[in-house]
Amino acid sequence: MQEIEKNPKNSIAKIVDEIFSSPIDLFDFFFQNSFSSFQILGIYLSLSILAPISKLGNNFLQFKLFPENSPPSITEGIFTSFLVYLIGLFFVIFLDEFGKNFLQRLGKKNQNPIALISFLPFAASSVFWLLPKPFLIIGLFLATLLGLFNYYEGFRNTYELNRKQFFSFILLFGIFLGALSFIFLLSVNLYRNL
Repeated sequence: MQEIEKNPKNSIAKIVDEIFSSPIDLFDFFFQNSFSSFQILGIYLSLSILAPISKLGNNFLQFKLFPENSPPSITEGIFTSFLVYLIGLFFVIFLDEFGKNFLQRLGKKNQNPIALISFLPFAASSVFWLLPKPFLIIGLFLATLLGLFNYYEGFRNTYELNRKQFFSFILLFGIFLGALSFIFLLSVNLYRNL
């Protein structure tokens, strides 16, 4: 912790290095240095800010290299690129809260933001917005899979859950999200028809 307080830039570089080099050791790094949830949230948002910057770079490169296939505006897609990570953040925080309730039912206490730490590689995927669309989608997909794998490993190792308990948790979370989506879509359709 003293090393982080002395040189915060060094710690951010260490965090980004840990995200890509050994994501499973990321939990040990955060727990040993006792990061708060707000600090991890700040790291997530800082990495997410790279998405609009990368998208702007992509649009600029398209204007310069391929003017016939360039977007109508250089700022096209910038807001959408950041919105993807805000929606992802909403689901990650929701996953953490749902996990706390699940663990309470098992008689375990959850004080760590495991989902927020696990999906830092997803936030770091914001640099993929510099790439063309097929590579962007592949990069986002792989970063999401890496986040899910990290969440599985972190949830299982931190709270000593077996595979069956983890998959029942993911199934319950999916059912709950499906029910919320159904209620939202039903209310939107009712509002539109009235």
